[in-house]
Amino acid sequence: MSLDENGNILEVNHAWLKTLGWKRKYVIGKNFTDFLTPESREKFRNSFLKFKAAGEIKNITFDVLKKDSSLITVLFNGRIERIAQDGSIRTHCVITDVVKSRLKNAKIERLNRVLKSMSVVNRYMIRERDEKSLIRAICNHLTSANSYDRAWIVLFDNDGKVRLSAESGLRGDFDVFLKALEEKKSIPCMDKVLKSEDVVISTEMWKNCSGCPLAPKNKTNMVGLSMKLSSRGKTYGILTAYVPSDYLGYEEEFLLFEGVANDTAFILHEIETEKDVRAGEAFNKSIVENSPDCINVLNTNGRLDYMSEYCQK
Repeated sequence: MSLDENGNILEVNHAWLKTLGWKRKYVIGKNFTDFLTPESREKFRNSFLKFKAAGEIKNITFDVLKKDSSLITVLFNGRIERIAQDGSIRTHCVITDVVKSRLKNAKIERLNRVLKSMSVVNRYMIRERDEKSLIRAICNHLTSANSYDRAWIVLFDNDGKVRLSAESGLRGDFDVFLKALEEKKSIPCMDKVLKSEDVVISTEMWKNCSGCPLAPKNKTNMVGLSMKLSSRGKTYGILTAYVPSDYLGYEEEFLLFEGVANDTAFILHEIETEKDVRAGEAFNKSIVENSPDCINVLNTNGRLDYMSEYCQK
């Protein structure tokens, strides 16, 4: 935006028009105070006098009226250009939507916190092969650095019963929740999660999830993100974490949560596969060791790697 020495608008760019909703033909020639609230008008007049004297202005906020009568708070920065021929001045100013700017910064800060937690979780997944320790660590790391408010994981056996569980930030309520599952009480949100392949969002949980032991007792801005832990066609359990509703507008939020759920399911599948392999090896070894036949195993160099107990006798 460019103003003359009286604060009249000489020029505005497309972003200015788009942000405030006005047409260029209506704006040019108007005084900038025409677009300010009464409180901001007086503030602008005083600041504009100092602006002209100092040659620049930095980080002054004003409340600006949009065409739809709504208000936005803008950050005003500018500098003076003096025109030598007639001694008049022209200002070059930039106004920034403070709310959008703060939201952008808050989004970056938020996603950085989540990414940091995810990085720790992924490093832990690589080396941990005990399921109980794994899911406990995932819950703890997800709630570290204020990434998520609370988190929990339940794993099911082949009959659909809870075989392992972990939580962070829930305390006694989680025990009541597990007891409800043991008693096969219906938890509608869990049924919905198990039928979906995507992240399931639970909003207004104090009202919509009133029958669940984990539902907030009072009104809150927290929402639940839940996803089925599924890999290679098998469902291992459910992962749930809670975040402020302000973050629902971040597409990256869902992608990151979906990523950690899929990674968790994949690791659980790997652990199960490794257990099956070890069990198979132990079974085969038992058969060989108890065989009445003489069994030897040679390596590719023709050297003896194994001789059954019967053969040794």
